[in-house]
Amino acid sequence: MIRALLLSLLALPAAADEYRFGGSVLTFDGREVVFTNGETLASQFPVDFFRDLTDGITVRAVIMQGLGQVPDTVHVIPPPGYIAVPETLTVEEYGRGVIVIVLEGMS
Repeated sequence: MIRALLLSLLALPAAADEYRFGGSVLTFDGREVVFTNGETLASQFPVDFFRDLTDGITVRAVIMQGLGQVPDTVHVIPPPGYIAVPETLTVEEYGRGVIVIVLEGMS
């Protein structure tokens, strides 16, 4: 429980739309969620982020970290009426992935 709390405190925003934890960076840029996978101390607990985007919608991003130099997975949950494309993305160590939030029926 304390470990999860400490991880959430480490994931405080570094800028208005950027979260850094270890060597990884999660950025909310307009309707894009960008994840850059860097070295971190892996956790058995998911790292959860909530962000209000520019047009008033709130998205949730959940990061599942791999142990060691293995891929991490990011899962984005948009509000009703929107979809994430793709919904889940596996990002190799030192790689970068982008998930786009679009209106449902517009993908």
